[in-house]
Amino acid sequence: MGQQHPRTMRIMVVGESEVGKTSLMMRFIGEEFRNYRETVDFEYEKKPLYMKGEQINLGILDTACIEKFRSVSSMYYTGVRGAILVYDVTDRETFYQLESWIRQLDLHGTYKNMVKIIVANKIDQPLREVSKDDGMQFANERGMMYMETSAKTNEGVKDAFEALVRKIMETNGLWTPNDEPVNINYNYNLVNQPQAQLLTNNQPSMFASIIGTIASLFEINQRNVNYN
Repeated sequence: MGQQHPRTMRIMVVGESEVGKTSLMMRFIGEEFRNYRETVDFEYEKKPLYMKGEQINLGILDTACIEKFRSVSSMYYTGVRGAILVYDVTDRETFYQLESWIRQLDLHGTYKNMVKIIVANKIDQPLREVSKDDGMQFANERGMMYMETSAKTNEGVKDAFEALVRKIMETNGLWTPNDEPVNINYNYNLVNQPQAQLLTNNQPSMFASIIGTIASLFEINQRNVNYN
């Protein structure tokens, strides 16, 4: 009997600007912490995991600054089985915006039972505006998991991602033996890479067209994004 190839599980990291989405993702895949990153769009990273007796290629989509252009980003929700919704504990407004992100996931997501986890980031910072109790209550009222993290110290980062993956595997209809692998690879930076490189076995022309549209809108702009 031949060896089974690892399947790709696609998840998203969403939230407002400067809450630390990219830092959390890069920390999880093994990068060192950085304060700022020059990017205005999105990134897609992969990390191999072995969980519940199965080898998985975890594909992580970080929306970066795409939160400013939600009307053109719905295609990025396709095939996403789980989402990490991040807010900054030192900025209450980012906590209030979680409701908007939940609506976006529910509206555009392929799977109506998509697993969602609320992640309170920057717990290393002293001036906290959103308490742990507030975050837990918000998650509990919506039937979601809740985790606290610090991308700076790496506290809770691995636990948050692995908790999401484990829950996806345990959720009926989200991860079955008959799932076909989905391979979507892109690492796109509008500042440094005007022409996106995207490899997919599912509607390549549509993806390339939409990415090209985004590039044409923002290729002349440069922005620093908080990487905490």
